[in-house]
Amino acid sequence: MDYQISVKDEGILLDFHSSNNIISPQTKICKQCGDKFDIRKENLEFYKKMSPTFADKTFNVPTPTFCPDCRQKRRLSFRNDFKIYKSKSSLSGEDILSIYSPDKSYQVYSNHEWWSDRWDPLSYGQEYNLSESFFSQFSKLLKKVPRLNLYVDNLCEECDFSNQISSSKGCYLVSSAVSAEKCMYGFRLIRSKDCLDNLFLIDCELCYECSDLKDCYGCKWCQESSNCRNSYFLFDCVGCSNCIMCQGLRDKNYYYRNEEISKEEFAEIKKEIETSSPKKIKQFRKEFNDFRINIPHKYSRLINTENVVGHNIENAKDCHNVFDGTNIEDCSYSMNINDSKDCYDVNFGAANTIMHLEVVTAGIDSTNVLFSSDTWPKVVNLIYCDSCSNNTTDCFGCIGLRHKKYCILNKQYSKDEYEKKVAQIIEKMIIDNEWGEFFPINISPFCYNETVADVYYPLSKEKVNSIGGKWLDIDYSPKFSGEEYKPKENIYDYLNNESERQKLLSGIIKCEVSGKPFKILPQELAFYLENKIPIPVRHYDIRFKERFALRNPRKLYHRECMCTDLNHGHEGKCPNEFETTYSPDRSEKVYCEKCYQQSIL
Repeated sequence: MDYQISVKDEGILLDFHSSNNIISPQTKICKQCGDKFDIRKENLEFYKKMSPTFADKTFNVPTPTFCPDCRQKRRLSFRNDFKIYKSKSSLSGEDILSIYSPDKSYQVYSNHEWWSDRWDPLSYGQEYNLSESFFSQFSKLLKKVPRLNLYVDNLCEECDFSNQISSSKGCYLVSSAVSAEKCMYGFRLIRSKDCLDNLFLIDCELCYECSDLKDCYGCKWCQESSNCRNSYFLFDCVGCSNCIMCQGLRDKNYYYRNEEISKEEFAEIKKEIETSSPKKIKQFRKEFNDFRINIPHKYSRLINTENVVGHNIENAKDCHNVFDGTNIEDCSYSMNINDSKDCYDVNFGAANTIMHLEVVTAGIDSTNVLFSSDTWPKVVNLIYCDSCSNNTTDCFGCIGLRHKKYCILNKQYSKDEYEKKVAQIIEKMIIDNEWGEFFPINISPFCYNETVADVYYPLSKEKVNSIGGKWLDIDYSPKFSGEEYKPKENIYDYLNNESERQKLLSGIIKCEVSGKPFKILPQELAFYLENKIPIPVRHYDIRFKERFALRNPRKLYHRECMCTDLNHGHEGKCPNEFETTYSPDRSEKVYCEKCYQQSIL
């Protein structure tokens, strides 16, 4: 049977012909920023596959009205990883730490209270009102159902000041981590130990101020490298040891500025770094960045991939516009996603996440989840849900459910009632232009500058307000008492001076950039002393932002290879084209895969 479904959206007609399987790509205009974006043939096929059926009627998932970047901002505005406040439990009144600032009116329970049987999520259930928009009703439910104070699983030990962390021990101000141990001030740490001030580490130990490392030990100020040891200021190096200020090296030992040196020369340069002040370290970093400009950069970090467009991807197939992913297949427009398949517009996807669309924080072993946030292990067939977990299936517009089925707005129904009611709700959402959209940013429990969105897509307060977001003006940071202390520039001044160490630990340091006060903790000082690292003079929030800014923005640009080397098998300039996170206005020499491989040492 031949049929046609025509959807007129923003002046664009999308045609689906079943008999000849023709689905044509389209170009749309973002409703929020006004930029053009493409709807690929694969996108249309995926939306068709994800379209749910209720009461014998299939409800087609429409094409997005927001561009990929604006969709990312909207989803990420529902996740607060970093801001933690002192608060009290709404249930018991006990002192707790919480990701909800004191000015917010949500009901917040401690971890053990939220997971207990002391409250029933269904007691907050509300009847769907056909005369009111769905998002308005969901927003009201969001403000009633108790929220979890921190996302820390029961396998964690001594990680009270961390969030979005599991199976970890002895971590402080670490977020989005799995099996981390004795780490501080970190983000996206996997099976890493004794690491401080890092981003995106996998199986690393004793690393400092690094990002995007795998299987590294004793590395400092390094990026996008793997299997490296005892090295400083590396970029894109593999299998290197005892190297300083190097890029694009493979299996090298004792190198400085990409040239071989003696052990004695290495020891001298290393000692100079170890006795440097924070200001001198900043000069080293600038020197390294200036050195890197003239060395070819590979257009993208793709390892063992097939038909993949994105950056920092390993073991992947048929993925488009994906960043920071491992072991994935048929995924698009996603970031920080691992061990997943058939996922579009997903952020923070965990192991065995399958068939998800527009989801932030997807749980392990979950299938077929649409337009939802914080859906945790073993959930199936959820639509427009939040904080649902543990074998919750076939629910629509629910919050905080566990082991439930056939619920709408936290109200229980029979299977037949559920099917009919959901069909009715979606029909009304289509009329209200809500169906197919993620939750609007104005109902997020967080202010934009509290969330991961502000890290990846920093915006001004005025811009946030213009797109409907909220902004936190009040500073709820901890208030410290004590004398202001100015750290010694050389870490050796503390090695054999107990008196000076005690002054440092009891004193308050004023950030040289933001003016915010902060303290050095004993375990932190021990790390600096052991690894010969100068005491920081910048607040950890500032250090995090500066470190994150060293990574390329998660945005793709269409470019041509810049190689002009006649020994690389082409006449004149290389004709190869690619998608890269290096924007055209940057100074780096960006090469295609073939030219890059011929240029590295």
